[in-house]
Amino acid sequence: AFFAGAIAVFDKTWKGPAISYIGRDELEACGEAFLVQVRQQAEKLVREMAA
Repeated sequence: AFFAGAIAVFDKTWKGPAISYIGRDELEACGEAFLVQVRQQAEKLVREMAA
């Protein structure tokens, strides 16, 4: 299977290369880590709203 995608970052302070590539495994790992953080914060918010 072929994997393709694009990520655009608009950050005026960015000092890295204008164009770069990320491997699928690294992208999935970063995405999963981000989703874990989102879920944790959502659960915390639900607990706070229920209290």
